[in-house]
This record gives sequence, structure tokens and C-alpha cells, in this order.
Amino acid sequence: MKWYYGKASSEGVVLSSRVRLARNLENYPFPKKCSPDTKKEICQKIKNTVEQLACERFNYINMEDQSVIDKNILLEDHLVSREFCEGDCAGKLLITDEQNTVSVMINEEDHLRIQSIMPGLDIEGAYERANYIDDIICQGEKVAFDEKLGYLTSCPTNLGTGMRASVMLHLPALTSCGQIKNLVVLMTKIGLTVRGLYGEGSEAEGCLYQVSNQITLGVSEKDAIEKLTSAVGQIVERERQLRETLLSGGGLDFEDSICRSYGILRYAKKLSSKEFLKLWSDVKFGVESGVIRDIHDINLTRMLVEVMPAHILAKYPEAAQSSKRDEKRAEMIKNYLM
Repeated sequence: MKWYYGKASSEGVVLSSRVRLARNLENYPFPKKCSPDTKKEICQKIKNTVEQLACERFNYINMEDQSVIDKNILLEDHLVSREFCEGDCAGKLLITDEQNTVSVMINEEDHLRIQSIMPGLDIEGAYERANYIDDIICQGEKVAFDEKLGYLTSCPTNLGTGMRASVMLHLPALTSCGQIKNLVVLMTKIGLTVRGLYGEGSEAEGCLYQVSNQITLGVSEKDAIEKLTSAVGQIVERERQLRETLLSGGGLDFEDSICRSYGILRYAKKLSSKEFLKLWSDVKFGVESGVIRDIHDINLTRMLVEVMPAHILAKYPEAAQSSKRDEKRAEMIKNYLM
């Protein structure tokens, strides 16, 4: 079961909450300075620790053995970073739990990137899950820690807690009203950052944005989570206010534009990823505003993920060409919405 199977991922403004902890082992160089043999040694140490101390089963995925499609599925599922998938994957190991709410990337930028992702607004739940795995690893291995600097990390911007907490939001009203730039400025002023669908360096397609903490040094995990939760609450409230304004002021023209997007999404014969994301955003907005009433029980977040390129290729290997994938995407969406 994946995080986006949960009903909470498809309801309201917040799709998911994620917490990532960066850790490094003592007496080992950071991954970029590690030899291939050293990386493999680190993988084995962490795997042994988890197997011995955890009270549940985990999956161990050698990234070197994964195909490009398999790697991209993990990326589209938001279980790994792009950096973890790219380049030489020798000495990279991914550990996941049975529910796919936890993923541990070994030898990404740091020796360990412990991540938990939960549906809806549940930052504390994601932190508790990630912290549980962190505690297990710290029982068996000594991690690099300094009394003044906190957890020592490859990038100085992660020093301190080593924690990045983020929330994925669907903000069509803020986007439509041209308020995203103001949001970015405001979030930056209070130590938060706004990014696109796949985090740093990605575009905010489908009106999807990730809001996360920037400051890790000199603050506690609790304070960082409380600040992010408070900010997200304000963003959600503003988004809802603007949605009401658009609904009341847009009239029939506004409803018509939403219904047209729904019609194209439901009956198109070909859809590119980019076009799909725009239509998906309109339809999700339409469902939540009551303009579209006949698909309220469909998990639109699951559909969002499962019609991405790698997921389509895994299901339809013959869709190697983008035009064929566009056909299969339209076909899959039609099956979702019927």
C-alpha cells in the first residue's frame, strides 16, 4: 500500500506531508569522498542494524540493479530524490517498509536520508515515523554529531537537526489570482521555502507546490514542525478564501471552464503529462468546489501518480514513444473516471 492510496491524500488542499532526516556515520568520509567499497560497507552495516533491531519487515533495494523505469517509479512515488536515481548507483541501497511510508536512501548526499511520507496534513506523524527509524539506526551505529553544530551533514545548510519537513499543496486559486510570488516572498521571510512538484529545481505544474523549512541550525525539530504547520494552515485558509471568491465572482464562465477541463480529461484520445496536470488541477478544484459532482469518490491523487511516464511504461512496455504514452494516459484516465 502506497501513501497516495489513502483517502486523505485526495481530499482538500494538502496532498501529503514528508519529513526527511540527514545523518552520517562517524569515522567515514561523506559519500562523495567514499570509495565504492566503503559505500558498500556502509550499506551492509545499516542493513544489518535494521534487520537486527527493527520489529517489522523491510525491503532492501539495490539501486544498481534497478532499471531506469523502476528508478523513475520510485521518483514519481516521491520515495527517492532525483540525485539518488541518477549517475553511478553502485553502493546505493534503498530501504522501505511494507507500507511504503518510510524510505531510507543510503549514500545519497549523506550516508543516510531517512524519509517518511504521510497522506494529508500529518507532519507530526511523518516525523514520528522517521524518528523511529532514526532511533533504530542510532542504537546500532554511531552517527556524526557535534554539541554545537548538531548532526554533521555533507551540506552546511542541513547542519543542526538535519531535518527537512515539507508539505505538498494544491493551490489553484492562489496561482490563478497571481499570488504565488507573494507567497514565496512571505515564506522566505519566515524561514520557509516553496518549490515545485518534485522539490528543488522542479516546476510547479498542476498548481502543486512543496513548502518546507529552510532553517535547521539553532532550532529544534518541534519548533520547525510547529512553524511549518502554522504557515501551512494560513496558506490553506487563504487558498479557501480565494476559491470562494473565484466561485462567487466567476459565474457561469468559471464553471464552464472547469467543466470543459473535465470533458477533455474524460474523453480525450491523447494527453501529454503537461496537459494532463493542468486539466487534473482544474478537475480537482471542480470536485472540491462542488462544480463537478459525479466523481467525488475517486482518488485523484492516486490517478495523478499512476499516469506519470514511468508508471505507464511499467504497465505498458510497448509505450516507449511519448505519443504512445499519451494515448495510454488518456485511456487510463478514462477508465479512472468512468
